[in-house]
Amino acid sequence: MKMRNNVFHGAVAVMLAGLLATSAFAAGSYKFEKVATIKLGGPAGHGDLLSFDPATHRIFIAMHDHGVSVVDTQTDKLVKYIPDVPNPNGSAVDGHYVFVAAADGAGAGKVNAIVVIDTQTLKEVARVNTKGTSPDWVAINQATHTLYVASDDNNWDEIYDISDPTKPVYKAGINLYPSKPVSGPDVGTLLPAANTIYQADDAYILKINTTTGEVDQHFDTSVKIGKHGGTKASYFDTKNKRLWFATTNFPNPGVFVLTPDLRIIKTLPESGGVDDAEADPELGLLYLYSTSSKGFDVYDTNSMTHLTHVSTGEGNTHTGMVDPATHLVYAFNGGGKGIAPTLLVYKPVKE
Repeated sequence: MKMRNNVFHGAVAVMLAGLLATSAFAAGSYKFEKVATIKLGGPAGHGDLLSFDPATHRIFIAMHDHGVSVVDTQTDKLVKYIPDVPNPNGSAVDGHYVFVAAADGAGAGKVNAIVVIDTQTLKEVARVNTKGTSPDWVAINQATHTLYVASDDNNWDEIYDISDPTKPVYKAGINLYPSKPVSGPDVGTLLPAANTIYQADDAYILKINTTTGEVDQHFDTSVKIGKHGGTKASYFDTKNKRLWFATTNFPNPGVFVLTPDLRIIKTLPESGGVDDAEADPELGLLYLYSTSSKGFDVYDTNSMTHLTHVSTGEGNTHTGMVDPATHLVYAFNGGGKGIAPTLLVYKPVKE
């Protein structure tokens, strides 16, 4: 597809002023009680993203190096460890199937594929090689049965037709901005009803039109770009129509709250460089997970304030998940150095 990039000039001065003005955290109205520790399968170490299937109450967790752990949120127990998924990254659920990105990276004999797993039998039913290498973020428009996969090494998003989930068909690609990134794309947020993807790429926030396959806007946050990028995880608050975008590379991070057309509303502090964002819309809470802070920050999306930081006491608190039915918060602890990987479960309690 032919791309068109219209530069969206951000107000960097406003950003910096916002960071200074909000340097003190707001008083919290919730406390978080740890209610369970779930031992996971697979090797210890830095894992990746989680996905949740509300139909089966199962969380799918990308483990370090290989394999997917499956946890039942009704029992808070490990259901199964699926070993044959090399270097898993993102995943997404559509109907009775979960689509997992296997990302060995570039090189002969490396596996770069979408692995399709039945969410009930937990058996692999298909494996389709991606066009690019190191597939990362995965998202699904369930209404149109369209799968989006970000390719870290190639700086594009791949589009697949999954009308037949066992036979994903490549349809097209969306080239991202900038054309020659330092770090490349990261996690995005898909808004199916708006035909929009908001995606991180280097220090930029991209607004992608999924109908035309074009990057309509790109906003430069001017944050430092490191090995693992600059802009990071995001969340779109449909109630208030606000976009939240976190950044990494502590000690110079910040959370941006923006309008849908990428105008800054407010900036907030982080306890560390953020890796993942998950939300509980009913409670109006946003959770930003951070390896460097060994825990997760909690934000009130209605008042746009920082509530608290919850320390897990362990490194590799890279990602997490929320069960919207129970409001329980799950924090992935990758373990390492003799510590087994676990999923820590927290209950939000109103103070």
